[in-house]
Order: sequence, then structure tokens, then C-alpha cells
Amino acid sequence: MRDFSRFEAMADLYDRNYRHAVPFYDELHQILATTIGHVLSRQALVLDLGCGTGEIGRRSLTLVPEASWVLVDGSEAMLRRARAILMGRVRDALVGDFTGRDIWSQLKNLDAVVSSFAFHAIDDNEKRLVMENVANALKPGGIFLIGDLVKVKGNTEAMIYKSLVKENMDRSLKEGLLEPAFFEKEFHRKEGDSWEEMPAGLEEQLEWISRAGLEPVLIWKYLGVALFGGVARESTAQRSN
Repeated sequence: MRDFSRFEAMADLYDRNYRHAVPFYDELHQILATTIGHVLSRQALVLDLGCGTGEIGRRSLTLVPEASWVLVDGSEAMLRRARAILMGRVRDALVGDFTGRDIWSQLKNLDAVVSSFAFHAIDDNEKRLVMENVANALKPGGIFLIGDLVKVKGNTEAMIYKSLVKENMDRSLKEGLLEPAFFEKEFHRKEGDSWEEMPAGLEEQLEWISRAGLEPVLIWKYLGVALFGGVARESTAQRSN
């Protein structure tokens, strides 16, 4: 079981800071919310994995105002903030690790599963397992959307992205957009911290999604940030029954 205590401590700092620490944080969430608005029915049931403070739901409220949300996060403090933001649209809020088996027995017949900036914190085997669980939990035609960091390809792309991350961080610190308390907790971790960044390549993740029984889809990518996922085939939904 992962130690989620640092997220408990960061809940009050998260909204104000994380968007200024990660390049294209706002852009990715806006594209994700727009996609949700286009593909989901008004009364959809949506699962948010590693929901944090509810950023996906907040941006989607006006687009799918009647949707119901199931929230999963390891931090009770994060879940409390997400529930408050979603203003009565939360069907259930589960405290736990979405890579574990326990929560998935409760999650079936979903119209969508979404996640932002959570998958890069789990290893490749866990990614594949979660993708399989998602495939079994979706309705026919349901969609899985991941917005997250991905491993960059090649020296040139890696150099550009590394420079972009540094420039973004330096500017945010200089302009006072990153609070010192958040910066110390999030970026000055001790060696051996279990919350290492473990982004996988985009192509291999799309392949894992296909092997899980979903039709892979790539919606948006810029260097080391991408929005991608899969759509449930008929046979995938039948396996969950």
C-alpha cells in the first residue's frame, strides 16, 4: 500500500501550485473536459482515478452538468475538496489505491473513466493492470481518457522538453506562482521516495490499451504531455458481465 500522507499535507496547496509547476497543465485539462463534453451523454456515470482535488470534474460541470461522478483517491483531504467542488454530483467517493483489486469489484457499467497526472506515478505493470480493470468496467462504447506525462522519444525531443520544464519552473518561481512549501514537498524529495515519476512511452501505452480490449485513441500530444485512451468494444463489455 502506498503512503498517501504527503498528499494529505499538500491538499490545501495543490490547486494553487501544481498548474504552475507542470507545462500545459491547464491546456491538457481543458482539452480533456472538452472531449468529455463531446462524447458523453448528459447523465453519464464517470469514474475519476486519482481524482486529486477534482480538477477534471470542475472543468466538466458546465459541459455535462447532469453527469454523476465516482471519485477514487488515496488522500481523504483531496477527496473532501473534490466532493465540495462537484457540488452534489458525486455518487461515491472511495479512499484507496486504484492499482489495487479491492475497489474494482464496486466499479461496473461506467460510461467513462478519466485520469489526469496520476498514471506517471505507477509502474508499467500497474498501468497494464489498471487498463485491464478499466476495460472490464466500461459499458459498450464507454471511453477511457488519460491525461498525463509520457516518456519523450529521442535526444532532440528530450532536450526541448527538459528545457521547457526548466523554463516553466523558473518563471513560476520568479513570479511567485509556486509557493515555497509546495515546491519543497513536491520537488525536493528524499532518495527512495515511493512516488517517483515513471512515465511510459505513448506508443507502448496505446498497445497496452489495445491488449486490454479497448480501441486505442490519441487525442492530443505535445512533447512529454499527452491525452490518450481507448473506447470499449462490444466484446470488452461482455467480459464484464
